[in-house]
Amino acid sequence: MGYQTSRSLLVGLGAAVAAFGAATMVSAATAQTARADDFTDIINAVNGDLTLGQGEFATAFLDFGSNHVNDGLAAFFSGLDEDLWSTSTNVEVGTLAALTGLPIIGSIPVGVPVPTDFADAVAEAESTFAAGQADFAGAATALSDGFYASAALEQALGSLLSFDIPSQLLLIGGLEALGL
Repeated sequence: MGYQTSRSLLVGLGAAVAAFGAATMVSAATAQTARADDFTDIINAVNGDLTLGQGEFATAFLDFGSNHVNDGLAAFFSGLDEDLWSTSTNVEVGTLAALTGLPIIGSIPVGVPVPTDFADAVAEAESTFAAGQADFAGAATALSDGFYASAALEQALGSLLSFDIPSQLLLIGGLEALGL
């Protein structure tokens, strides 16, 4: 590159940085002030989810130790959903709620029921799947109405109820059918 090209590049880059800085200062001057409590509420909700998950894991441990395989598996899946799904959902939805000035919802308990047999598992999985599809529809409506935190929560619930819990129910029902 020649002297003129690199000088033009440097001037262009400097102008871009100055424009970005000016835009940042203008948006900072008009932004709402955030409450520090929102982030504490998000952390507390995540800690609550982890505590719920640990309780479910303890129940699963006791159930497996008592040879209650299906009860233990349902408690294990509930703990797994608490630790993985609820925590990440609380971080995402809580952050969106904090950014839009809405209250933080708190811990999200997840419970996987214990089907009595495979037919019960199929019926429960179908109704859970239908509830998940309704949550997806609710997410689309909330998103189009501008309720971003509600849309994120509905989408996450739709995902949990449509994909995760039905497969967990079918696995537990299949083990029940095998006599375990």
